[in-house]
Amino acid sequence: MRREVVVVLPYAGGRVLMHLRDRNAKYNPEMWGFFSGGVEPGETPMECALREIEEEINLKPAAIHKLDSRQSEDLTHVVSHAFYCALDVPLDSLILREGLDSGLFTVEEIESGQLYSGKFKRPFPVAPFRYIPNTVKRLFKRLE
Repeated sequence: MRREVVVVLPYAGGRVLMHLRDRNAKYNPEMWGFFSGGVEPGETPMECALREIEEEINLKPAAIHKLDSRQSEDLTHVVSHAFYCALDVPLDSLILREGLDSGLFTVEEIESGQLYSGKFKRPFPVAPFRYIPNTVKRLFKRLE
């Protein structure tokens, strides 16, 4: 069965905001990933993206844009709808409701496979999907 998900990439100054998933997360616990969620019945991917980003970090972006929709490179039963928005509020004004930590990272940092948590003062792995750095690259190519 095909599953539809959205990922949201808030960005600022050549960096993407990501979060460190909870210890009890169903998928990829204690790993860095995008803000994301499943599209609910009767919901459009855009509605899902707006709902998820508000639920997860209390962000209500002035504008949100669709980057693309594609079958996941890593999970063949998943169609991912990627969205992006400018992060036009201070990081400390966000309320992290899901996850252990959040941070802004460059493509190069993400590709390293380990991102540093300021809260825990140590690195944690990036979820092991090619989709993550590839999507960030597509975002910054679009913004050129």
